[in-house]
Amino acid sequence: MELTLVSQTTELPITLADAKRHLAISTTAHDALIKDKVRAAAEYCAGRIPGHRQLMKATYDALRSAFADEMILPLPPLSDVTSVKYLDNDGTQQTLSSTRYTVLTPSEDPGRIVLGYNQSWPAVRSQVDAITIRFVAGSTTADDVPETLKEAVRLKTEHLFDPARVDEKQINEATDRLLAGNHYGHYG
Repeated sequence: MELTLVSQTTELPITLADAKRHLAISTTAHDALIKDKVRAAAEYCAGRIPGHRQLMKATYDALRSAFADEMILPLPPLSDVTSVKYLDNDGTQQTLSSTRYTVLTPSEDPGRIVLGYNQSWPAVRSQVDAITIRFVAGSTTADDVPETLKEAVRLKTEHLFDPARVDEKQINEATDRLLAGNHYGHYG
């Protein structure tokens, strides 16, 4: 499955005030830099979680070559499936009615699309990107992000903001321990 980022929220998993409190900074002189470091830390942390995860809300297109009994969507938590489009045998793009499938969004596992009761998948043109599933993954607000993920972002932000302040190896080990508790497994 190939993924393409369509859009991403500007929300961060920790607030600027939270980052500044962690860094023990009370002035506004470095606010823009701190926000940049929080954003970079969040991207780093999301990529380090075993199985990966989307911290804050983003929209993706997942490209597939065929329908399957169960189609697992990466980057939990899954918020919504916006559309399922496919190329029919003539090469014309069609939108699959949402009444033909069910979206499962468990809180602890990746989301899935399964065939609805008494339904069948349509015929699809034989090509790699015949199906495009547009979905939204990630938390809507920082309040929805687990505290262990926030703490990992705080630690990595501190390291990125002032590398001399903390030992990189120790920070990376501590960050990885916090992230490991948010493991979703490998899928795709």
